[in-house]
Amino acid sequence: MALQSEPRVPDLSSKAPAGEAGIALVEANEPDPCANPDSEASTQEGFEVNGEPSSSTIDGTEVSSDLVPNNPETQGIPPPQQSHSQIPYDLIGNCRKVEEYDVAAGWKLKDAIDALRPLMEHDPNAHEPVMSNLLLRYAAHFILIDRNADALEPGNESASILHRLAQKDPELYEPSLAMLLDNLTVSYESLGELEEAIRTISKSIDVRRRLAKRDPQAFRPLLANSLAQHAVLLSNFDRVMESFVPGLEALVIRRGLSRSYPSSESAAAAYATSLESVAYDLSYCGRTEEVKLLETLILYSCRGMAAKEPKVFEPTLAQCLDQRVMSLSVAGQYYGALETGREALAVRRKLAEKDAEKYKALLAGTLYQYAQDLGKVGRYEDALKYGREALDIRRSLAVGEPGKHDDHIAWSLYNIAQHLVYSRRDDDAVEYYKEAAEIWRRITPKMDQQEPREQEPKVADNVLGGQSVFRQALESYAVCLSNVCKYEVAVAVGREAVAVCRALAQAMVAPQHEELLAMHLHMLAYDLNCCGKNEEAVDAVAEAIAIRRRLAEGNAFKYEHSLSSSLNQHAWYLMHCPGREREALEPAQESVAIYHRLREGNWRWHRFTEALANSMDTVSQVFYKLGEYEEAMRWIKDAIQVFGTLMDAGWANIEDYDHVGGVLKYTYARVLWKVGRAEEAVKAGEGAVVIYRRLVERSHAGRYDRDLADCVALLEMMSSDEQAYLSKPPASSEPVEGEVK
Repeated sequence: MALQSEPRVPDLSSKAPAGEAGIALVEANEPDPCANPDSEASTQEGFEVNGEPSSSTIDGTEVSSDLVPNNPETQGIPPPQQSHSQIPYDLIGNCRKVEEYDVAAGWKLKDAIDALRPLMEHDPNAHEPVMSNLLLRYAAHFILIDRNADALEPGNESASILHRLAQKDPELYEPSLAMLLDNLTVSYESLGELEEAIRTISKSIDVRRRLAKRDPQAFRPLLANSLAQHAVLLSNFDRVMESFVPGLEALVIRRGLSRSYPSSESAAAAYATSLESVAYDLSYCGRTEEVKLLETLILYSCRGMAAKEPKVFEPTLAQCLDQRVMSLSVAGQYYGALETGREALAVRRKLAEKDAEKYKALLAGTLYQYAQDLGKVGRYEDALKYGREALDIRRSLAVGEPGKHDDHIAWSLYNIAQHLVYSRRDDDAVEYYKEAAEIWRRITPKMDQQEPREQEPKVADNVLGGQSVFRQALESYAVCLSNVCKYEVAVAVGREAVAVCRALAQAMVAPQHEELLAMHLHMLAYDLNCCGKNEEAVDAVAEAIAIRRRLAEGNAFKYEHSLSSSLNQHAWYLMHCPGREREALEPAQESVAIYHRLREGNWRWHRFTEALANSMDTVSQVFYKLGEYEEAMRWIKDAIQVFGTLMDAGWANIEDYDHVGGVLKYTYARVLWKVGRAEEAVKAGEGAVVIYRRLVERSHAGRYDRDLADCVALLEMMSSDEQAYLSKPPASSEPVEGEVK
């Protein structure tokens, strides 16, 4: 079974979680509005979190003074014009001495705000500038200590005051208003209020456009930051197509800045960040002509810049190459992905040689993806080589950082197992699947303490997403165990998978999760049957039928096929429960009726023909078990005729359908023998042996060995002793437990 891919490297899920611009509290070189007017004018150092630029930063990197000279956004708010006795300056002035991330800052700011409110009521025009600044800093204090909900009230109050002040003096107050709106965007995003976050950052962009129009040199870098923050916000909430407009505008501005100030490393770094962000978004937009053109232009720019400034742009080039690899791979263009992947690997290896601590994990991710794409084109041995190199790196990283790399190690193990399965080395794959499942079992958040729907949205998504990955890993592990005939272990893994899937279906009430539960029950029933636990197999598949019948009532087109498959399996298991053979007729015949209906008038009728023939064979075998050989003959002949329509229509080579073809030949030989047509029975038996030998040669080891042995035993019996067989059929001629339907 296919498992969803590991998040491709570089993992940009951490792509500026609060927007690219982060939090700014007080701009550098700002005259302190809280200072006593009689005292000497004082200044406060700029303060930044998560890369929000103060007056002297772009994307959190210090900007040289030649890039942003005399930035008006740093001009601050002047102190109110009033007598000193009107404000308790000692109390308010203490706020400037406290770092806003300090717990004490909150108390001091709150005391200052409370002290100022009575004066605000008396003369709001005189005191609003100071109040807006205190509220701005109070809101930022809450953001810094991760109390974003508490930041909204003071932040919005400050925004209202600044908006009024900006209408009177936009040049003085609009810079602070824009900065505050960016910070409020951070709070709204962290609280999951997407629409409000987008509205707030849009207001900030409008303000900064006006500022940039008045003074482009000072404000275009800050406009680019807000645009980039808007783009990242949209992208993180899966609105990738919308993110291109602000993202590309930020890219264009930063490209111009990097050219205007070639000596500024911060301008180059900002440009590199925009290149990475746009490349990331492009990888999720399909392979349209526009996307391919933009990708090409971005890579062209990255290669050129990396040649001039390798220190700054080689990491960006590697990341953009990785994103193009992902884009090509998702579109199924694996050879193109491999060509780009080789270039990405060369850059990643070069970076890792210079700074292993920083770049080895990213190298492992690129190796992992390269191995994936090699597997997609059938180069499994090469895929194993690169996949194992990625695994070795991740294991070595885990030695120094226990637990940090577990998830990536599990993905590497899982995909090595996949490559082994595709190269028909299932026995080797089992241990890799086992270790991957053990890791995910240990690190996956559990659902037993609290219903996910009652948890915080991000917590619930983490729990449900982790459990979904774990479920799929268990599914693949169980299938591999079954393929190598380790049915007892497969049953244990299958039971765990059913338990996980049942919890997911209860937490996420949706048809697809119920269908997954039914599928796992169906798979578990097969392994139980192969262990000889037919009654348990009957119960498991009966539950699957109940689920699929309910789903089919709501959407027959989507779920009737799987319902019919479970009905057929139910009949097969009942047929092997002593005394319950006749019960098998009803589900077997219902399965046939559904497949007949699905074929009628359906241009894809060939999809259901093989399954129909298989179900008709089940009805024939039930009648055989009941001793009603003429009825068994009628059903098996009809099944062979239906099966023949596939070949007559030229849909496929007969060998593509050997699984059902072998079953039909085997059943036909047994029924012919019972009705006394010995010569025809021997011929049909010989045909069954030929088919099963083909299946043994090209299938998983042990998968069809028992079926071939039964066919050979039946053929030898018919050839050597016709009378003995007619009087007392050998046990080996009966359908064995675990025979595949």
